Amino acid sequence: MVTSMHNKLSPIKSKKAAIELSVGTIVIIVIAMTMLIMGIVLVRNIFGGATASVTSLNDKVKSEIASLFTEEGEKIVIYGAGADRTIKIKRGTESFGFVISALADRTTNPNTGASTTRNDLKYNLELSSDTDCNIVQFRTYFRNPRWAAGSNTLAASNREFDDFDNPRGDVLINLNIPEDAETCTQKITVVVYDSSGGRTAPEQSSKSFNIQIVSGGFFG
Repeated sequence: MVTSMHNKLSPIKSKKAAIELSVGTIVIIVIAMTMLIMGIVLVRNIFGGATASVTSLNDKVKSEIASLFTEEGEKIVIYGAGADRTIKIKRGTESFGFVISALADRTTNPNTGASTTRNDLKYNLELSSDTDCNIVQFRTYFRNPRWAAGSNTLAASNREFDDFDNPRGDVLINLNIPEDAETCTQKITVVVYDSSGGRTAPEQSSKSFNIQIVSGGFFG
């Protein structure tokens, strides 16, 4: 009788053990897949994905730029570049935007008391010739601003900022990077001219940053 009952319980115990094993296996697989996905995301970030694009000069962006001026204590901020001053853009990206912001030296003319205006604060961009990029091709990626034909500076020197809120000017730069663009890094210098305060020869400040075109693949 005991043997008969034992024989009846054995299949039940076996099924219970099999179910527990199955649940345990599923849990292990889920944990393993989660760790794998997290690892892949981490590796992808380490290898360098594209920088987030700025689509407009909205209040949130302007507030974050103001914070960067406070943190960095500089006159020029490149919004979109990391601590290494590099903006990464994937090949095949359309209408990628980043912001250049600058502070005027003064808010008023000490002689007349007149406020600094957008006419006092201007900027220009210069492409470094010491690069692994094809500069002629690289210039064509810019939607705004436009570069002078055959030149490494902008078509119109001392350009106005898109937005000016004394003493700060902001300009949104837009690029289209084609699918067949070469992967390379181009150094750019932004030069700011400030004629506020009635100066005849405006003082200037400058800051360099990089635009790195990366592969559109998984690790790019």
